[in-house]
Amino acid sequence: MQNYRVVCARAPLRLSWAGGGTDIDAFAYRYGGCITSATIARYVYVRAWKTEERAYICYPPESTLFPAALGAQFPPATVELWVDVPPRSGLGASGAIGVAVVAALNRLHGTIKAVYWGYPYADIAYKVETEHLGIPGGHQDQLAAIGGGFRYMEFGGHRYKVSPIGVAPETIRDLEASLILVFLHPRLSDSGSVQADEVELIRRGDPKTIAALKWQKELANEARRILRHWEPQAFGGLLDEAWRVKKEQSPHVTNSFVDEVYEKARKLGALGGKLCGAGGGGYMMLFAPGAEGPVIEGLKGMGLHPESVSFTEKGLEIWGGAG
Repeated sequence: MQNYRVVCARAPLRLSWAGGGTDIDAFAYRYGGCITSATIARYVYVRAWKTEERAYICYPPESTLFPAALGAQFPPATVELWVDVPPRSGLGASGAIGVAVVAALNRLHGTIKAVYWGYPYADIAYKVETEHLGIPGGHQDQLAAIGGGFRYMEFGGHRYKVSPIGVAPETIRDLEASLILVFLHPRLSDSGSVQADEVELIRRGDPKTIAALKWQKELANEARRILRHWEPQAFGGLLDEAWRVKKEQSPHVTNSFVDEVYEKARKLGALGGKLCGAGGGGYMMLFAPGAEGPVIEGLKGMGLHPESVSFTEKGLEIWGGAG
């Protein structure tokens, strides 16, 4: 490989505070959507170089269907990628994979000319995932991975807007000290099926789902306000409410194990929390200022492995390819 012109890229994963699901086109086109999120120092890494045959290598090993579909938009290359978290984490890995692969291959081949909605890497990755492969989802993960940082995203029609929230450094340190991530083992359901169910409910105009998503929009706006004028108690309450509302969006969002973990953390002092993705498993985040120790020990007692959180303001990065 050292004899080839190699291009590298990395894109961060994200935590979504509120508004998840309102970025799905079926909802955003009719009602408008908004999400508040922040990127964390967990990444998708991609390395690509020109070859006569197409090849795709993933770590940890999983399906190469999506990278291969992305690669089909470009001339042949070998693409190697690895991710800092397990598959189906709920941290937006597929969106980050999409933009990192497209960015690396475009640097390698320089072939992107079309721009769909103004963010070419995000738009191509989204189009391949949802239209070519038929995997349901929204736009937030691709946009978060490109821009990085604490962001407020608005969706509607064939356009979207991404704005920085403006969070104080002290607030970020507070969040890093008080947030706990825990991957729920075993993975109890497929998050893709959860989102497919939610999309179908939106298309049918299910009153409960639509009402929940409209309330998620309100919570996303409130999350932006709280983060700007940092109120820890209010933030914990907002996460708890966002989780309650999320469970109204689809009957498949939660299960008995997820509920057991959340209730245990709450009893030990967590102010709030929620699953990080569409639902059914993956990572749960918990906000426990002043109760981090008891919550961590309680999770360990359940056989889980709590992890810390660090944020990054940097989005997609691309390097190499010279010569």
